Amino acid sequence: MNGYPSNVIIVTCSATLRMSAGKKQGADKNRDERKWSLQLTPHLPWRRPLLHPKTRMLATTVSFHVTFVYGMNKEQQRLPLWTDLMDIARIMSSAWCVIGDFNAILYKLDRIGGDKVTTHDISKLSTLLEHSELHELRSMGAYYSWTNKQVWSRINRAFINDHWCGSFDYTHSIYMANGLSDHAPILLQFPNAPKPQIRFSLL
Repeated sequence: MNGYPSNVIIVTCSATLRMSAGKKQGADKNRDERKWSLQLTPHLPWRRPLLHPKTRMLATTVSFHVTFVYGMNKEQQRLPLWTDLMDIARIMSSAWCVIGDFNAILYKLDRIGGDKVTTHDISKLSTLLEHSELHELRSMGAYYSWTNKQVWSRINRAFINDHWCGSFDYTHSIYMANGLSDHAPILLQFPNAPKPQIRFSLL
């Protein structure tokens, strides 16, 4: 079905997303409700779900895929995750964002405290990005996304492909403050592109 393995289930639904609408002009005007169509693909490569929705704005032709991931705690248990993401990357021909808790780090500075970071620790996520042609979405907020008060690490991330850059130039992620969870929530924002000033030159 659409190139996906046989264990991918397609579920369709609709939803309303609240998106940033540029400059604030009052309490009721700083957000714009827009209708989106969601095609949810719960992909179950292991015992935990990997959700892969396709989202399309009903009023336009703008659409994208977003994959929500959870990396298992054990390295061996995460191997199917890397395989599944690379399988999706091979058939992805539109804007794509991969976001969630990877339980893996990308750079040696991504963890402070605990065991010393080795090249092996960063190899799996680095290899995934290389083979899937993903790169990290620009972000704001705290750098470390998880802590137990003894170790701080950046294991929650948002990655995008080149098609995403062509569709959503001004998208960015915000690492919000930890609440009840020991993970920092990641908020994706789609601000309106700033309109260039129109200037006239008399020749």
